[in-house]
Amino acid sequence: MDVCSGATLSNVTEFATDDEIFDTPMSTVCAMDDRTFATFTSSFNDTAESETGDLMSLVTAFCFMSCNYTCPEYIYSVANDPTLVKDRLSVFMPDDHYSYSFIIPFVLVIAFLLLVGILGNALAIVVIVKNRVLQASSHYLVSLAVSDVLLLVLTGPTEIAANIHFWPWNYTRILCRLRYFLIEACAFTTVLHIAAFTIERYFVVCHPMKAKSLVSASRTKKIICFIWILSFVIAFPIFFAYDLLVACEGIPESTICEVKSDAWEARVQSFYIFSSIILFFIPMFLIIALYSLIARVMFGYNVKVSMRRSASMQKRKSKGSKKLKEKEDGIEKSRRQVVKILAFIAFCFFACWCPFHVIRLMPHFGSDGWSDGFLEFYHKWLYHISILLLYTSSVVNPILYNLMSKRFRRAVWATIRCRDAKYGTSVVCETRSTSVNGATSV
Repeated sequence: MDVCSGATLSNVTEFATDDEIFDTPMSTVCAMDDRTFATFTSSFNDTAESETGDLMSLVTAFCFMSCNYTCPEYIYSVANDPTLVKDRLSVFMPDDHYSYSFIIPFVLVIAFLLLVGILGNALAIVVIVKNRVLQASSHYLVSLAVSDVLLLVLTGPTEIAANIHFWPWNYTRILCRLRYFLIEACAFTTVLHIAAFTIERYFVVCHPMKAKSLVSASRTKKIICFIWILSFVIAFPIFFAYDLLVACEGIPESTICEVKSDAWEARVQSFYIFSSIILFFIPMFLIIALYSLIARVMFGYNVKVSMRRSASMQKRKSKGSKKLKEKEDGIEKSRRQVVKILAFIAFCFFACWCPFHVIRLMPHFGSDGWSDGFLEFYHKWLYHISILLLYTSSVVNPILYNLMSKRFRRAVWATIRCRDAKYGTSVVCETRSTSVNGATSV
């Protein structure tokens, strides 16, 4: 093992003595097997009156960090003892987990969010499809729920496992890559869905005549397919950026899931800047602007809703039809309720994902001046809080549907009763919806 030929033990230990043991080349020390190193350590302790563990830590760190990532031979000598190998690897490997007092509550919260999110979104998909509730934007909402389930199922368990012990990574190469890739892809999918149904609602509310030609179920399905394809294509570089790296070749206990090279690390950081600005903040500003225009029409003072200036409004006035008036008032009320739900979905998404993107951009603006204390706070607290909020975003939508839509709550119970009907309970649970110009009773 011909490495670090110019360095000696005295350079590593910083002991200034004339004893020849301190002139031992580090290339020789790094090449010692377990038994030889134990004998060498004993001689060193007799001479330097130092602790054995201190020497091993110094040598191990030097061999790996300063000698082209060379693992000392004495690590390979104990390869059959996983506990001893991990103990020696821990000198230069990152912490395999934070303290259990921190990790256990974090893991329990993630597990709770996974359970609630998977069940809630699955139920939302069944209810929306079967009972045809929230029909004005049901295609988008079902697709959003699928994205949330995908994120929860394929990244949630891996997030839990990685926090319990980060290394060795025993969860396959595909899960290593999916962990980061799906977070990006599902984030893009969600924000583009929200932008799409916001634009659709803008035309339905503010330009109803144009909406008749622009808004249709077939076009919505095509837009959703395009969003999914575009999101996965944009996020695809992240799939190849991460891989399984082995710190000590031949020792599986040193396997970690990381960016595969320095070149890829630079690309990933550039990609994060691009995704945060172009695919999060700019779309969210557009969404906020459109909802402001929608609110101006639907809830503004002395502003008449466009449909009240339509031909049907004139017909109602001329004939004095009470039923027609009640019908159009119901449509307007329904539209307002749908817009409220969609606006809350957009707000919750922004509130849950904004910290994640801000925290990810922070190192690009003056991280060189961060203290060790703030650096630890950043990785331990800010990162984990952003992950909790990220998964909360995938849980909150079904809760919003229940809180804001009586029709959805009725449809949930109808769906549950239908399930019980298989066991002999006779329940009629078909829920019909009335849709006029894209509005539905909610």
